[in-house]
This record gives sequence, structure tokens and C-alpha cells, in this order.
Amino acid sequence: VEQGGAVALLRALLECANGVMPPNLVTDVSAAMFGAWAATGDAVFSQWLIAALGPEGDGFPRQGTTAQNKADFHDALLMLGAGGAGDEKGAVKMDLRRFKRQVKSFCGGKKVGTKG
Repeated sequence: VEQGGAVALLRALLECANGVMPPNLVTDVSAAMFGAWAATGDAVFSQWLIAALGPEGDGFPRQGTTAQNKADFHDALLMLGAGGAGDEKGAVKMDLRRFKRQVKSFCGGKKVGTKG
């Protein structure tokens, strides 16, 4: 997959987790992202994720999200570094449930006024 297409697809999945799709689909969205990570590995997926998260000030996943917030999410999602934001004691790196929790936490989980 060309990097531009992969980045666009990953950004679309992140947007879906951020409320574009019903909240009950966050597990499926996370599973699709997790599958891409498992298939490509840390190095490739990391590059895609950094590009998909976009720059500070782009309003994703909400206004006021800083470049540091995005970097912390990146590191927590891929379990890079020790003791960083979102570090989970005893967590297993390639665990879909852990991965989903990180996505849901960063993207805001269930939005007010939605069903699912």
C-alpha cells in the first residue's frame, strides 16, 4: 500500500473512532487499525500514524489537542518507551483490547447525545 493511501485510510479510521461512525463500532475500527499494525510492524505503522494524526492545531481529535498529546497517544498505542502516558502495568503489546482502550481514550469515546 502506498504510504499516502495508508495514511488517508488510517486518518479515516481515526475519524470514525472520533464520532463519524456510531460509538458501538469503535471495536471494529480499532480491530482494522490493529490488523494494519500487526501486518506492517512498528516502524511502518508508526510513520503512518504520525502522519495520520496530523499537525498541532488541525482540530483532531478535538480543538486544543497539542502535538505532545498526539505524541503521547502514538507512544501509548504502540507501547513505545516505559512509563509514558497511557502506560499500563502488565500490559501485553499486541493486545487488541489494550489497543482499543487507547484509541477510545484518545478519540474521546462515546459522545454526548449519541446512541450505541
